[in-house]
Amino acid sequence: MATTFLRRVGAVLTALVLGLLLLSPSANAAPPGGGGGEPGPSPVNMTLDGFTLSRDGSVLFTGTVTCDVAADVHIGMNAQQGPERRYVSVLGSAKVGCEAGTANPIEILFDPEPGRFRRGTLTVGIELDAVTRPDEHGNSTQITQFGIVDWELGRPTRG
Repeated sequence: MATTFLRRVGAVLTALVLGLLLLSPSANAAPPGGGGGEPGPSPVNMTLDGFTLSRDGSVLFTGTVTCDVAADVHIGMNAQQGPERRYVSVLGSAKVGCEAGTANPIEILFDPEPGRFRRGTLTVGIELDAVTRPDEHGNSTQITQFGIVDWELGRPTRG
């Protein structure tokens, strides 16, 4: 019952966020007078290297943020796992000051209190927000990316 309610709340929040994204102006929108076209690749990206379960029930995320332009990057994550009686949900975040042409390792520790993560599927909602540093004209661009990942947690490691 509680899990059904939480899933419905999550679905409503996801729908609201997606609706706002669809209604907000795009950083790659066509200039006045037409032109436009398909947006190019994002100048800020994140790779997921892994989620590691420790014996104490916490999970360590490791990844890399790469930037083609100088930007200030904020990553927010929500890790969730479990059926109704063992449901665990924890928020985590990291900030990165990214210089152009760099790869920056990141770590986020998810330490549920109370509760613990276990072997099995971990569902992680990810939001990456970046603001490029102002150019010579004082212009900057905001970049927002969303994703959901299911990750299989293996045996716990020491830690």
